Amino acid sequence: MAREFLQPRDQVLVEAPPPAPSQASSDRWSTGFLKDLDPNLGLVTRCPLPPISFTPDSNRQFYRGGQIPQTRILSNATQLSVSQSSGGGGTTINNVSVNSNSSTTNVTSSLPTALTASLTTPSLDPTNQYFTTISMAHTFTLIQANASSLARIRIYSTQNAQTIDAGRGDVPPTSETQHGVIADLFLDSPSSLMWNLSPAAQGSNLDSPQTSAQWITIDNIGPATTTVTISLLYVPEES
Repeated sequence: MAREFLQPRDQVLVEAPPPAPSQASSDRWSTGFLKDLDPNLGLVTRCPLPPISFTPDSNRQFYRGGQIPQTRILSNATQLSVSQSSGGGGTTINNVSVNSNSSTTNVTSSLPTALTASLTTPSLDPTNQYFTTISMAHTFTLIQANASSLARIRIYSTQNAQTIDAGRGDVPPTSETQHGVIADLFLDSPSSLMWNLSPAAQGSNLDSPQTSAQWITIDNIGPATTTVTISLLYVPEES
């Protein structure tokens, strides 16, 4: 308890009266709000942070000292759900739902589907070559090649690369050079007329401007004169 010493002759010790309760302390318990905060902090609110819905009472709970709102809480109303289809077709649909203020956003995407490109050469004598283009995609992944008879199939990124490589025999392209050879397949036996590429070969048309036409050379490596039909199974990556 506080004491106060007085200075009269008899040196009487007098107990100091207890301090009077402040107006803010009194109002704090009678009204539930502090008078020294603006626009006041509710002391009887169950949570000092505002709920998701806005009301004048909840809004004032996150003001401090008359300043702009200083405290925020994140809404728990955002939900993400992803569903994937099964079966053939190679299509996946992602449904994304965002629930905020009763709004919903649906996003749908599809995976690319493998396609087939085919061509047939004119009649070729043994060892003859056929130079042409085949329509595929600007960028693609080649996963399988088929031929109707013994053949060599070469695919290039540019016409210039095709021309320079025309005389190359059964040897690999020169390493550490920009040779432009995307694939070079020797289908030289009846059992290899359908060839699965593993790993798959990725390629692009590098002409300027870029097109979906891929430069291709077909060699007849069989013993007889014949036409050659080829088909390429690929996945487009850039249309």
